[in-house]
Amino acid sequence: MNCRGFRNRVAQYADQELSGREMLAMQHHCRNCEGCAAELRREQELKSMLASMKVVEPSYGFEDRLCAAINAEGQPKWESAWRPWRTAAVAAVAGAALVLGLLRFFDRPTPVAKSDFIDFGADQVVQGTQDPFGGGPVITVSSGNP
Repeated sequence: MNCRGFRNRVAQYADQELSGREMLAMQHHCRNCEGCAAELRREQELKSMLASMKVVEPSYGFEDRLCAAINAEGQPKWESAWRPWRTAAVAAVAGAALVLGLLRFFDRPTPVAKSDFIDFGADQVVQGTQDPFGGGPVITVSSGNP
């Protein structure tokens, strides 16, 4: 057991919701680590305070009055003004992403196969490729083997 594992399960440990093996590992770690022992004390104090709190029942009709008050407030003016444009903005962003993705897909240079190399002798090699900037085919003549 390490401190991170202890802190991830301290609430379950305080509620005794872990298996026997996990409870023993947590207990052993807590005895050897003052920081985690303090964390356990804080968790137990919090649970004790929450358990001692008095539950207050709302008065009759509270929920109806609360809902009516919320509905009376309405939407903020900026939200109702933004609503028609929100769908258009989302559609525009999605459309732009789609167009950019398609442009990237279709604007790839055509790969050149080994068979596209033409050997005109020991000193010259002619190579055909596509211009990566969209200008069409490019013929390159070089010396030596490709």
